[in-house]
Amino acid sequence: MKWGLLRRKDHQDDTVVNFRSNFDRMLEDFFNIQPSALFESSWMPKVDIEEKDDRYMVRADLPGMDLKDIDVKIEENHLVITGEKKSERRTENKKNNFIVSERHFGSFKRSIALPDGVKFEEARAMYKDGVLNLELPKDDMKKPEKIKIEVK
Repeated sequence: MKWGLLRRKDHQDDTVVNFRSNFDRMLEDFFNIQPSALFESSWMPKVDIEEKDDRYMVRADLPGMDLKDIDVKIEENHLVITGEKKSERRTENKKNNFIVSERHFGSFKRSIALPDGVKFEEARAMYKDGVLNLELPKDDMKKPEKIKIEVK
């Protein structure tokens, strides 16, 4: 029995046809790599950024991470989220025989440029169920004023 997650259904029994199909798929995957993916860490958390009238909301998916392994700070008008997702290793002396292994482990650094007018000193962060929620209040003094246009 063959284990694995299939990307496409291969019903051909012909070894040459299967080899050609797998080789074509490998080339397709290689040439579809995004340039930035070549320089990033092994995984990068996905984020949502939302603008409200009085604040910015940032949500980052960090499933399976411990709070002690997450760091959030502001560096030169950038929100920087760093962390390390540690692999689960068994202390037994038995060899792990993975059938499928798709989960990502390792360190990451996510930097998000912020606009002017954020009250960094009033920023709040909450972490629950693998989601980091950040609230970044806007500075009231920096809000644009609406200018009335006169008709002549």
